[in-house]
Amino acid sequence: MLFLQKKNFNFLIYYFIFIIFIGAIKNFLDNTEYDDSWTIGEWLINYSGGFIRRGLFGSIIYEISNLTKISPIFFVHFISLFSYIFLLNLLWYTKKYFSKLFLLSPIVGLCPILGDFLVRKDLFGIAIYGFCTFLIKESKDLKSIFLINVFSIIAILNHESFVFYAIPSFIILNIFCNYDLNHKNLLVLFFRSIIFLMPSLIVTFLVFYYRGNPSIAIDIHHSWQVLSNIMPSSKSLFLDQPPIGAINSLGWNFNNSKELLMRVILGKDSFSFVLYIPAVWMLTIFVIGQIFIGDGENSFVRLKANVLLVQFASISPLFLLGWDYGRWIFLWIGSSIFFTTALIEISKKNKILLRKLENLSPKYLMHKMKGINLQGKWKILYLFISIPHCCWTISNYFWKTPIFYPFSLILK
Repeated sequence: MLFLQKKNFNFLIYYFIFIIFIGAIKNFLDNTEYDDSWTIGEWLINYSGGFIRRGLFGSIIYEISNLTKISPIFFVHFISLFSYIFLLNLLWYTKKYFSKLFLLSPIVGLCPILGDFLVRKDLFGIAIYGFCTFLIKESKDLKSIFLINVFSIIAILNHESFVFYAIPSFIILNIFCNYDLNHKNLLVLFFRSIIFLMPSLIVTFLVFYYRGNPSIAIDIHHSWQVLSNIMPSSKSLFLDQPPIGAINSLGWNFNNSKELLMRVILGKDSFSFVLYIPAVWMLTIFVIGQIFIGDGENSFVRLKANVLLVQFASISPLFLLGWDYGRWIFLWIGSSIFFTTALIEISKKNKILLRKLENLSPKYLMHKMKGINLQGKWKILYLFISIPHCCWTISNYFWKTPIFYPFSLILK
């Protein structure tokens, strides 16, 4: 175990990079046709049936594929890979406040690889969020305000989940960017932040209003059937087949979300072996949150705890609307990393502001958020952490840990 106590801990870092490489290849090989309806299909939602949430990139891909006769799968893979590389580069900037091992771990950098959601829209959204947090520090500049709204609107039109983890924190960041000793009226700053984000808020209203219906889902499905000659498909693009997966889910309403929630809490998906799944997810959330808080410098523990609680409150509706809890945890932790980094940078010149940030949450909650610092030989525990993207089972957890993941590629 002596090599685990080396200061740079290079062994695990190199191993995680290796897992990222082979895991990325697996993710792309597993998602190569239209029938991969929750990954590829999510990117193919378009405006063929009219304006609809999540339709921007699908419409762009459709037009380019129709013009060039290049398979839409190529463009989906390209955007997914670009988003992941861009995200890793942005995360590297935050290593001043978080350890490299944590940023590459199955909690952050490895999470989309091990959770098999590399080819989904989450990476694009969280990368855009991270980029905007760097821009928002210059929010007094009109150019920065314009760019933040442009990128936010693109992310919202791509997937509305961006609204939950991004918009509330943007409001907070804008308030603190403009907070100084001569301008303490928080109500005025709040309304200024709303005006600052008004274009994004208008688009937010539109995507929730035009959420979709079964008729639009059928129109989108039919639009891709026209391109079936360049779109690989085992059966879903046959003329007599209905839409499936992400495209079909556009017709879902609150009752569908309620049904999924009941299945997890009280129904057939509430137990796995002898484990009560909601309790397992709550334990996962608690432990992952504690590792986030404990990583890096001790001087930022209280700030990280407050950020984590604020972001969890913001993103909590996603836990009620869908059961991809591993993806929501990734968005929660990923956005909290960038939110924390931006707040630290903003507060460097104002220690009074930093103290205000550290006391946002109730004290009784803060007593529970002391953090877990994985240092020295305890860093080996990163090899045994897993966050399944949904449907938690012992087998799913086991094979998605970094230490066993390579064997799963061979044995399965």
